[in-house]
Amino acid sequence: MGAVWQHRIQDFAADSRTICSEPVATPDLDGDGVGDVFTSWLLLTPPYGWSMDHYHAALSGVDGHPIWEYRARQPWPYSYDRHQVYGRDLDLDGVVDLVTVGCEEILALSGRDGSVLWQQDIHAFDPFLPFGATWSRLAYPALFSTDPTDPGGLDLCISFQGSDSIGMAGPLQMAHLDARTGAAIGLADFPEDLEPWAPDWMDNYGKSVFTVLGDIDRDGLTEIARPVASPGTANPQSTDEHIIVCSQRTLDVSLYPSIGRSYTATLHLPGAPDMDFRLLVSDGFDRAGGLIVDGWPTHLADTPFLRHALAQPGASGHLDANGQGSVTLTIPNHLDLIGRTLWSRAVVLDPARPGKVWTLSTLGESRVQP
Repeated sequence: MGAVWQHRIQDFAADSRTICSEPVATPDLDGDGVGDVFTSWLLLTPPYGWSMDHYHAALSGVDGHPIWEYRARQPWPYSYDRHQVYGRDLDLDGVVDLVTVGCEEILALSGRDGSVLWQQDIHAFDPFLPFGATWSRLAYPALFSTDPTDPGGLDLCISFQGSDSIGMAGPLQMAHLDARTGAAIGLADFPEDLEPWAPDWMDNYGKSVFTVLGDIDRDGLTEIARPVASPGTANPQSTDEHIIVCSQRTLDVSLYPSIGRSYTATLHLPGAPDMDFRLLVSDGFDRAGGLIVDGWPTHLADTPFLRHALAQPGASGHLDANGQGSVTLTIPNHLDLIGRTLWSRAVVLDPARPGKVWTLSTLGESRVQP
């Protein structure tokens, strides 16, 4: 194997010592029909140990020459762990842009010419910090996600952690920004549990591995994966783990519906505009897969209640141009349903392939009341 081309940072920043670099393949930025490369470097500048710059460049996929470069002083505290996210056109100029995240700041650069689109630091989230928090940092992962409250909008989500006055780290949260302007939207807690999938998806014995998968199920949202302790693991030193994949909730149902009354299920699937769907509801959860629809496991147990729900005419609906829709179902007036958990999931049909599935919603959970 031989090198096609190489890029030496010293050729462009001779006064610096390189700490690290992180190349990321991108679509074509300069219009030559060949994919290009984003690269990010941390540079020690004289006097070494007291000054650090961050240097970003878009390099030609053909010969490695810089399409554009950006260099600026790295704010204190220095961030040795920078990560990048790209793939969305933030300024709507037809070229994907770059967001680079450090410990305390976020920078959005134009993919076309490297100009700064916006810059934000972690103190923008100070108004959202819990009482007593005195320090915070941005961590991996960062990902783009459609804002379900703003059809056509775009969020940037970054893992966020704060600590109190004695240095005790708080739980991980997700920091939300408007990806087009950099404005801070707020902080959202990770769920403490994802029952029935896992007892506590943040409890994985000290590991902090997140993997950004992209939109793997065609729902228009970004999925992330993480190893967690398997349900029922009693030994804190056990290596019994499994992988969970999670995303934004796409199905909202009534948490406490009553027997004999109707309840509404609302969907938001930005990747499924103008598509038909059907809501499945069961009083049983099947970890092994449950009812299989066109090869997609629903994890709903095939019970008489499921067949009853399928027979209701109101179980079918249509998503609008933004992928939003709802249906209303009625809980049978049976006393033996009180206290039971109902699991629901929407099956979205592929309009181009009759009888085939486009995607599934997330799992809904309801507890039946009198």
